[in-house]
Amino acid sequence: VVEVAGTHLRQLGEVLGSAPATSALRRGHDLSLAFEISRPPTEVLQESLYGAKRELQRFRRYAVAGRDGSEELLRVAGEVVDLADDVLMDVEIAKSASRRRSL
Repeated sequence: VVEVAGTHLRQLGEVLGSAPATSALRRGHDLSLAFEISRPPTEVLQESLYGAKRELQRFRRYAVAGRDGSEELLRVAGEVVDLADDVLMDVEIAKSASRRRSL
């Protein structure tokens, strides 16, 4: 409980140091969204990508044991692949644009 409260206090401190994040909190958004707004986008992106990787690895561990041939799981897995392809393309485009700016 103390650890969670400490985390929330730290997040609140970060939120109050950011006008857009504070505004989001005042508009009724929860602390986690306001904290995300207060952080640099590159940090949020990197954390999200690593989190997605961990979740996919976790799914894979359980999917091996519970293969039921579900059409729904197959459909969702295909959507995840499509989304991953889109993310990869977005990152490649951003990297290419960054190279052009540095020239």
